Amino acid sequence: MATSRTMLGRLANAEDHAIWHSFYLRYRPLVYGFALKLNLTREEAEEVCQDVFAEVAGSIEDFDKNRGRGT
Repeated sequence: MATSRTMLGRLANAEDHAIWHSFYLRYRPLVYGFALKLNLTREEAEEVCQDVFAEVAGSIEDFDKNRGRGT
C-alpha cells in the first residue's frame, strides 16, 4: 500500500482537511488492526490511532520524501 507523493505533499498543509480525511480513512484500519493484534482493548486501540495521527500531523513537515533514502 504505497502512499502517493501528491498525498504526502498535501499532508504538509494542516488546513487541507480533505486530504487528511482521506489519509485517515486509508490508514486508520491498519493502525487500529495492528493495535488490536498487540492485544490492546478497543479503547486502547482508539487511543493509539489518535496518538499516531497526531504524531504524523506534528512531524509531516519534516518528512523526507526522497525515495532513495527509504520510507
